[in-house]
Amino acid sequence: MRPFLIWFLYFISIFTIGVFSQNWGPDVLCTIDTSKSEEKVCKTVTVDFWTTSADEFATYGSGMGDVTNYLWMAQYYLGKKELNPRLQFALANWPPATPFIISLVLKFTGPDFYFVKMLLVTAIHLGFAFMLLFYSVSIFNEKKYLRFICILALMSLPNFRFNTVVFGYFASESIAISTFLISLVAIVRAFKDPSFLNLCVAGVCLGFAGYTRALLETLILTTLLFFCAVSIFAYAFAKIKRIYQKSHSTSFSFFLKTSSVMLISYVLTLHPWKSYMKTQTGQYTVCATTDSVYHFLWSKSENMPGWISTSNVPCRISPDLCNDLHRLPLEQWADLRKQLTIVYFFTNWLNWISYRLGDFNKLWTGYPYFPSSWQDYNWFMAWLEGIFFLFVGFFGSIYYFLKILRGKAHLYEKGVFFFILSFILVNIAAFTLIQYENRYSLFWKIAWFLMGLQALSKKAHSTKMT
Repeated sequence: MRPFLIWFLYFISIFTIGVFSQNWGPDVLCTIDTSKSEEKVCKTVTVDFWTTSADEFATYGSGMGDVTNYLWMAQYYLGKKELNPRLQFALANWPPATPFIISLVLKFTGPDFYFVKMLLVTAIHLGFAFMLLFYSVSIFNEKKYLRFICILALMSLPNFRFNTVVFGYFASESIAISTFLISLVAIVRAFKDPSFLNLCVAGVCLGFAGYTRALLETLILTTLLFFCAVSIFAYAFAKIKRIYQKSHSTSFSFFLKTSSVMLISYVLTLHPWKSYMKTQTGQYTVCATTDSVYHFLWSKSENMPGWISTSNVPCRISPDLCNDLHRLPLEQWADLRKQLTIVYFFTNWLNWISYRLGDFNKLWTGYPYFPSSWQDYNWFMAWLEGIFFLFVGFFGSIYYFLKILRGKAHLYEKGVFFFILSFILVNIAAFTLIQYENRYSLFWKIAWFLMGLQALSKKAHSTKMT
């Protein structure tokens, strides 16, 4: 009964916060139709949270970007929308998890009160993720209401709240965040009790997270491959050279076992959809977004959407080269953008990295380094949130690093530390090389937050024992 009560309290709290966070009204939203041209498509829309239906919202068209694409895909799954070029482009380039959930909502509850129902769905699955997190950490053991409040306090952070109950609940962010958080909890459990079942569950949960966002799927797969590869080389090196103690060799075999099982179960979870996409697009992937990545890298600054305005690094470093390319018909050089990107990065890597470091604030907070005025409340809150995640993350990292260095860390603590560290390194590499929006940094922040909570739990427990 108690887990249900914890979930219900989180559910009510998240839904209430979401309701009071709505601020709909007339707005102009723009996107770029990458399937046809580089011109921005803008549309003035008016949405009412309580009354707008899915059918009405679907008529707003491509000016709404991702959110109407997901709705169109859901309607197509239900046989309520005919296939057209724009929908065909969406089916190939957007992951399936969000439209599948929307299709279930529409099938069983109808199109009315669309946003209310999507917020309820978000409160259900995010509340479930918070409930699992509540039971996975042992901070405030004697005052569990403080642990409850500590986790719920994530909703007070503006970027996290925006991407869960302000905008993300009818896009893909909310389901991606909650599924990834559930995956991290499953990973911690798998490292603590590395049974075959627990490891498979962790891999399957990661696979479900991969269905929610294309970049997240790539980040998770790269992390698992990196973690597994490092474990193989370290284990082989320890065996061949015999320079490590037996305990270290055991650590490497533990990492090799856990990473291999999670990687295999992750790949198998995604295999059915990737195989289907192979037959539809020729690419073995969750969705064929590679072209859009290179499209944005080589777009002129005046054609860039505001949310990724700094992603066209080559065109910012060498605007003359970019202008010369754009004078040519797109079909003459569109297929060469990947090769151009690789060559350009290795020949201009110092300038490239310098530009990306200058953009780090856009990744971490979504705001510039300095506000337009010192009274800018949104800037202050965004930076406060960014500093909070940095503090918690660095605390957790330093705590586990020192514990490992002193030889006092358990195997599962090493596993959690090195997995999250691998994920962060992969995120840094992704941010350096490709389009990387502020909302994507939430996955990095959530992983760091979990590490910090685990470290605080261990610190509190060891202090109490002392």
